[in-house]
Amino acid sequence: MRNARTLLRSGRFLTRAVVLTARPAVRGHNVQMALPTCQSARCNSISARTDGADIPESVRSLTMEQYDTSASETLETIYCDLDGFFDEHNISDADVEESAGILTLNTPQGSYVLNKQPPNKQLWLSSPISGPKRFDLLDGEWISIRDGVKLHDMLEEEMTQIFGDFSFSGQF
Repeated sequence: MRNARTLLRSGRFLTRAVVLTARPAVRGHNVQMALPTCQSARCNSISARTDGADIPESVRSLTMEQYDTSASETLETIYCDLDGFFDEHNISDADVEESAGILTLNTPQGSYVLNKQPPNKQLWLSSPISGPKRFDLLDGEWISIRDGVKLHDMLEEEMTQIFGDFSFSGQF
């Protein structure tokens, strides 16, 4: 029982009720206690998930080959466009790298990380301006299903905010 209390006090969250048997001082009597699942507002917001009901059929039926091809082409396009932009405009306080499905972009505003998530068939972005987002391939574009934001538009807007007039060579 001490371990369960320690877990709860340390900020770790239980995903389902856990029944613990404690041995009190009286012999022969076991006390069972059910610890509730996540009850705090913090935990509820963290455990929010998509159960698949609102995911469009085209996203669910995307093959791994289609996902991998599109994700790789997207990372390559972003890398080439940003690298070319930095060279063309002599921007020395920014750098972009792409390797093994991870694109890292260091800017004066902070670091961006865009990476492939094959188990989910998504691209995940961490932005110093807009925070974390997950993108699914929907009708040929990487879109955050939760809020409808397009990866292309978001990155173009944030790069323009940081570096001035910026645009990608095409849609992704």
